Amino acid sequence: MIELYGYYHLKEWIRNVVLLNPSQSTLIDYVSAFGKSNCGLTPIQFNMAAFKHYNNIYTFTVRAFLFYFIAILFMLINLVVNVLQLVQRNMREYAIHLLYGARYSQIYIRTLLYIFMMITLPLFFAFYRIGNMGINERIPSFWVITAILGVALLIAALPMMQIKANQMPAVIGRRE
Repeated sequence: MIELYGYYHLKEWIRNVVLLNPSQSTLIDYVSAFGKSNCGLTPIQFNMAAFKHYNNIYTFTVRAFLFYFIAILFMLINLVVNVLQLVQRNMREYAIHLLYGARYSQIYIRTLLYIFMMITLPLFFAFYRIGNMGINERIPSFWVITAILGVALLIAALPMMQIKANQMPAVIGRRE
């Protein structure tokens, strides 16, 4: 008689059993032991299993995408708000720089460098993690740096417009 109770993964073991040239008594013992084990003996249909597997992968992928999309959107909004607050706080300093002969481009570069330093390490880590998630191709360094610069320019666009829109002489005379 085949004993079935000692196995940890009983259902997987039963599904994967292959009996080669069994005798009639072996089959009877097998079916009777299986009937006593409180497991249902139903054939697995490949198409049904493949469909369920595909649906599980699809659901997981959509949920993961939504989670990461919301997290990235939240991060970008917070970065823009942080940089806008920094620009507002440093507006007087920018006005003094302009009075001493600095150009708007130098202030823009300073703001861009600040943003670049803020996002470089997290984005490098994100691209490193994406590369280690089982994707066979590594992302070329050119595209990583291009993505980091693109995100930095995207985040810096609104603060740069705010710097340009403010009238710097009025900022100097303002008391804080």
